[in-house]
Amino acid sequence: MLLTTQYLDEADHLADDIAVIDHGRVIATGTPDELKSTIGDRLDVTVEDPTGLRPAATVLNALAGTEPSVEGA
Repeated sequence: MLLTTQYLDEADHLADDIAVIDHGRVIATGTPDELKSTIGDRLDVTVEDPTGLRPAATVLNALAGTEPSVEGA
């Protein structure tokens, strides 16, 4: 059975093996635990327009539940 989703949490509960596809190419495969162990604790976000930096930080804070470190502010 093939399940498509954008949510790792959903795939974690429903799948034994996951393939991550980016622009039509498989970029990672493994069990949910194997893939989560490769993610790490950091997410880098680049904002092209400097006026979007503060709003992006606000959204990331809401999603992650912690204040992001902002460079170039």
